[in-house]
Amino acid sequence: MRDRSKVYVVVVALVLVLGLMIFVIKNLNTGDEINGELDKVEVASENGKISALFKAHGLIPLNNEEGAYGYGIITNKGTDAVIVSTTHSGVLDSELQRDENDPVWHNHLVKLGEVEECDGNLGVIDITWESPGKVDVMGSALEIRDFPSEFRGTHSLTKKTIYLAPGTRVEKAVRFKLEPKFNEKNELIAVCVTDISEANFELRSVNES
Repeated sequence: MRDRSKVYVVVVALVLVLGLMIFVIKNLNTGDEINGELDKVEVASENGKISALFKAHGLIPLNNEEGAYGYGIITNKGTDAVIVSTTHSGVLDSELQRDENDPVWHNHLVKLGEVEECDGNLGVIDITWESPGKVDVMGSALEIRDFPSEFRGTHSLTKKTIYLAPGTRVEKAVRFKLEPKFNEKNELIAVCVTDISEANFELRSVNES
């Protein structure tokens, strides 16, 4: 009888321990859901280059799970030269993409403005084929490093030479969505920028230029 009581106590203890473990694991995994919405951004500049750490509420998508979107840094140059890192499929606009369906994160320097096809939203005027600086995704964080304060490169769509200079006087950090527009021949005619939302950002140090 005593042996049965001991077995019963051990079983109850194991059940309680197992339940506690499941509770802990579930709580630990809450941050493992994909959610690219921004929590905060840390920005710094050194030697005329900008670096930024974008921290999301959950995992940053790597396979187009949240569609076409990106993160951006807006300086005192406004929409004339915006630093962005984007992910999308359906459009080949970066040297880092293997093909048009590759959603690999890549950087651009872009000029935004009024585009007829964008119905009141901002549209891409100039965009670099090159991916200036470096970009890395680490779980719930995306880091842009060594982004130059000026860049001369190739327009992704027209292949013409373009020059853009964002400088290093950071004013805003944002998240946005991308909406490509195609004509009846399925040719890309515009890339619209929608749902722009600002994020809290911390400016570590800026050497103004």
